[in-house]
Amino acid sequence: DLVPAMQVVSSSAYQRLVLAAPYLHRDFVSTFIPHVNRIMHAGGTVVVLTRALSALSAQQSHANVEALKTLRAGASNHELLLVRSWEEDGLGVHLKAVVADERMAYIGSANLTPTGTSTHAEAGVLLSGPSVMVLARWLEVVSDALSERRQPYRKRS
Repeated sequence: DLVPAMQVVSSSAYQRLVLAAPYLHRDFVSTFIPHVNRIMHAGGTVVVLTRALSALSAQQSHANVEALKTLRAGASNHELLLVRSWEEDGLGVHLKAVVADERMAYIGSANLTPTGTSTHAEAGVLLSGPSVMVLARWLEVVSDALSERRQPYRKRS
């Protein structure tokens, strides 16, 4: 089951939890709130990598915006919640991963939505060991790059 696998990973995070998916849903991300708060109370960070959050994005995702509102409303420290979003057309954030520190990860095809984790035929794996460190560091590079890409986006007419 994908959801229990994601929850196992989330519950093992102490300092850093990364949630990455192009499609989010408020009901599904709310299941991460207890883990988010536990990590934040310990001084750790939570990173969300997604897409199309800006009102100026060519195809703003209202579901992603609502999911982030839910996560922010439940988070105990907004300064420790880092949100990175791909806002442009074309190839962007499409990976799906939940990564705890540099120790454990889920990576697969399921979006962080009820449909993505229960209705569709999806595949995913739990990782531990050195490969997780490589994945975590790569996601940090992606997060930094998305942070640097912030720029004014124009709506298409």
